[in-house]
Amino acid sequence: MPRVPLCFFLVLICQYTFGQDPSFRWSRSERKPFELVDVRLLGQNAGGYYVLQTKPATGMEFAPTLVLDYFGTDLNRQYTATLTCEAQYDYVGIFLFDEKPWMLAALFDKSNAKNALLAFPIGNGGQRGKPLEIAQIPASRLADRGSFRAGVSPDGRRLAVLAQPDFQKGVPEPATVYLFNGNFGSVLSGTGSFPNNWTRNISNQVLVNNSGTVFVVKQAAPKGYTSLSVHTWHDQQWKHYPLPLQEKQKMASVVHAFTEGGDLLTGGYYTEESKVDFIYGSPSYGTVLQRLSADGAAQKLYALQAFPKKRDRVLVRNIVATERHLALLGENYEREEKGPKLDDAGRPIGFERSYAFFGNEILADGFDADGKLLYSKTINKLNYTQDDNGILHGFLSALVGNQLVILFNDDLWKHDGKKKLIRFGVNYLVPALAKIDIATGALEPARGLTNTGPVGGKNGDMPLRPAVFLRTGGNSFLIRAEHRDAFKMGLLQF
Repeated sequence: MPRVPLCFFLVLICQYTFGQDPSFRWSRSERKPFELVDVRLLGQNAGGYYVLQTKPATGMEFAPTLVLDYFGTDLNRQYTATLTCEAQYDYVGIFLFDEKPWMLAALFDKSNAKNALLAFPIGNGGQRGKPLEIAQIPASRLADRGSFRAGVSPDGRRLAVLAQPDFQKGVPEPATVYLFNGNFGSVLSGTGSFPNNWTRNISNQVLVNNSGTVFVVKQAAPKGYTSLSVHTWHDQQWKHYPLPLQEKQKMASVVHAFTEGGDLLTGGYYTEESKVDFIYGSPSYGTVLQRLSADGAAQKLYALQAFPKKRDRVLVRNIVATERHLALLGENYEREEKGPKLDDAGRPIGFERSYAFFGNEILADGFDADGKLLYSKTINKLNYTQDDNGILHGFLSALVGNQLVILFNDDLWKHDGKKKLIRFGVNYLVPALAKIDIATGALEPARGLTNTGPVGGKNGDMPLRPAVFLRTGGNSFLIRAEHRDAFKMGLLQF
């Protein structure tokens, strides 16, 4: 019998493993409000996964409607709870911190001349417990109570809070930073001023990495990110990292992410148009990239690069990186008004309008460590949905090894092997997977997946909501499928 080298079998095994489809596991179908709501996957603890659904406040409401779901590791829903933030509180957010969900809300206390930030524990079953006071702002009047912002680290073990007094004209913008570890143990606190003069059109976003470095992303200007900067609390002062743009340039779309080692990545598209559309994208003229070290002490990269040709209506969706390469991912999609919205009998529903959403293409730009453009790849979708607020567009994107995996909804007819010149009837969507080598830009074309169970295709009971995902460790992801008043949670394994 001839001998076959062992390495030959190893090559075959590696090729087979790489070519395998990812696996899917789904929960039962669960009910949800019919309204289209924001969904955020808060994270996981030893027992399962927390999912927050938020419906923004409307009319005379003072706080959003909050629904917290907890799914066990077997994907069975353990409980669902509607959480209330009463009118006397300023809602800050719900965070999974130290493996437990907490509601943060501020309460003005006139008798003690302060605005206190309270952390309400959310117990098993969703009941709200007795709060802890974790930060405060001196305030003698309700109108001058100031505000809080907060953020939690990717591993859920650090919570950062930014406290600012009420606006004062003509002074440097002050801020106090707090950092907590488990059980709200204080790691640090400090007060300083940002280098900019304070104006009312400034908004701050708080980020913190797993090692506890606090970053504040500052957007200033009412029309576009004309002054975007990142600040870190380093050596008991705010360290300033601007993202300078040239005349007429403004950031039209921006995204932030931490690398595995804790570096903060900022990436986006800039425009030279007079108006910026943050929801459906603006014509984009080029990219902006920044990378800050995990300790906040240094800027590793800043690069501004023009596209060879202007791109139409693109929104940035994600940024990922290794030590030697970066990739910026965006999406081109459009909204078109179709007329009055109709009920099942064909009658107009009040003054509501019907909209179609077109997912045109996914764009991936790859760069080296110095920000030099290496490649630009396009994945065409050209599919549409109607009256879903665009939630079935978007995509999951992440690094799996050196491969950038991209999972999105695509039209079934493109992948079922049946060539059609004219298409009739329902537009079925199926999860499709594409891969890009982050170093070389080699593109593995999208292919429809057939092992997604009850999600997608003609026989599925609901489509994937691809932009809602959370990496749960290794190459595993928590994902979601959704249709009208029902949803499923799923686990995806590459």
